[in-house]
Amino acid sequence: MCTPTDAMKSARTVLVPISGLGGAAAPARSTADVHDRAQGWPGPGSLAGAPGSARGYALSELVVVVAVIGIMASAGGFGVVFGLAARQAGFSVIEASVMSVVVFAGAAQFAAVGFVRAGMPWPAIFLLTALLNARHLLYSAALRPWLVKVPALKRAVMAHFLTDEGFALSVAHFQRLGFADLRGYWLAAIGATFIPWNVATLIGVIGAMFVRYWFAARRLGFAIGRDGTVLPLPGPSFERFKRVARGPSGP
Repeated sequence: MCTPTDAMKSARTVLVPISGLGGAAAPARSTADVHDRAQGWPGPGSLAGAPGSARGYALSELVVVVAVIGIMASAGGFGVVFGLAARQAGFSVIEASVMSVVVFAGAAQFAAVGFVRAGMPWPAIFLLTALLNARHLLYSAALRPWLVKVPALKRAVMAHFLTDEGFALSVAHFQRLGFADLRGYWLAAIGATFIPWNVATLIGVIGAMFVRYWFAARRLGFAIGRDGTVLPLPGPSFERFKRVARGPSGP
């Protein structure tokens, strides 16, 4: 008698194409592999010597999570600095936040803020920041074979969240599994950079406003130099500036 288990074993010799899984075009797999993917298990990979296993999938995702935690700290730090720079350039809280959400370009945002502060015309700002982000064309070309089955609209949304860190984590994750895992992509793209970058931008711009208002309440004008030093503006004496800043109520 042929049991279901025997039928599944014999079916492994029948090769069928993999399609509709949101990943790259892959070599033909057995019907058992199709069954595994339909149940949410990864396809053939190379992680921990356990290709296509739930353990391999879990370990690969764990690697992504650990990397995301480390990158979050870095992205958060840079986001705070961007918020400070944006406020110094005259951006409001809403303007800085919208820029981080809509543009979401890291180094290009820093450059754009500097260009705006220097009074550069908008067409020139757009062109220079586009050139700075041209590397994303290469990232997209490298990811396309993995995402060829994903609908174009969904790929366009994924492209907005693509960063250097997200690209590196996603490609490594895909290579370990042997197919494109969209959950891993979103974890790397949103968890590692998008959320910490935008939260930190708010902290930076609001923090800059708080410090400015704190000094303004004491009739102390100041400016922040490029090297981070605080420079008093004409008005109150520098000695009073130092006494207030060193006081117990200082920021």
